Amino acid sequence: MTAGNPRAMFVTNGPAPYRDALFEAVESGAPGRWRVLYLHDRVPGRQWTRRSDPAYDHRTARRAIAGDVGAELEAFAPDVVLIGGWGEPGCWLARRWCLRSGTPALAWAESHDGSGRRRGVVSNGLRRRFLHGLSGGIVPGQEGAAFLRRLGLSGALLEFPNPVVHPLRTAYPAPPTDEISLLFVGALETRKQPERVLDIAAVAARSGQPVRVTFAGAGSLGGSIAQRARRANVEALLAGYVEHEELEALWSSAHCLVLASKDDPAPLVLSEAAARGVPFVASSACGGAATLLALGAAGRQVTFEAGPEQWWDAARAVIGLPRVPLRDVLPEPAARRLQAYVEAQSAATPARHEGHRRRRERANH
Repeated sequence: MTAGNPRAMFVTNGPAPYRDALFEAVESGAPGRWRVLYLHDRVPGRQWTRRSDPAYDHRTARRAIAGDVGAELEAFAPDVVLIGGWGEPGCWLARRWCLRSGTPALAWAESHDGSGRRRGVVSNGLRRRFLHGLSGGIVPGQEGAAFLRRLGLSGALLEFPNPVVHPLRTAYPAPPTDEISLLFVGALETRKQPERVLDIAAVAARSGQPVRVTFAGAGSLGGSIAQRARRANVEALLAGYVEHEELEALWSSAHCLVLASKDDPAPLVLSEAAARGVPFVASSACGGAATLLALGAAGRQVTFEAGPEQWWDAARAVIGLPRVPLRDVLPEPAARRLQAYVEAQSAATPARHEGHRRRRERANH
């Protein structure tokens, strides 16, 4: 390994837009030193696919679908391996390879022990076993860090909010406050609790504050949200699924993003709001919110059990905050933080086995 420039491999279930944006930035800063190994062409239940931009693929050492995880690791001979997805057999194979070769392994965990999700004893037992022997981990926020600590991971952790996919590098000016615009971005499903945004708007309307709510997303609750808005006499726009270009217009007119989820381990939309300087109010079940606030994002976190009056008080408090984009969630600064952490972990826990050293030397030549 070149001092301060380790070879790293990321093994995970499949592509995601924020992962592609992040690793494009990582690989640009360390060409040939990073490799992403996807276990599937796409994540089950998602429409995300691998990026096909030739320029991006040219900068990528390899972006392969795993046929044999061990063979891929042997061929690349990484100095450190990031493993994301303890529910994937391929990730367990990567863990076994790391333990046998003495290669430092880091958990990439995009989950936490959320208020709306119960984790069984057997499931947590498997997670503890997976984490045993790992050197550290990357988590989206404080909630994820606490979860891994409870599962017994003692190594250094990096609290790492998901970087944005489409960064905006200048803030939008705050819109006029004669009518307050609350924005919800996400799937219209029970886990995301979009209907609670209407309850917050109803409190504002009763206080004499004109307010409208825009829902950018699709899902099974669309019909009930429309009916509930009419009953509450709240102006609501159900925009359906919105492409990135049209979503920017909604960001620019929003006074506040509201995310009242009851179980949301790593909502990317909070990073998107922070990158644009748009204030947010998020529930205590939203992973990464506390970390974003600690990094300087404009917003508040409210307990999931809080009533709509408390949520409206939090929204009023953040609407007037200065709109300063948070650079930490842009791909390039995020890539530098990740690289520094991986370098430190690789240096602190060097590979122990002579066989791994020889494989690495062969890969370097």
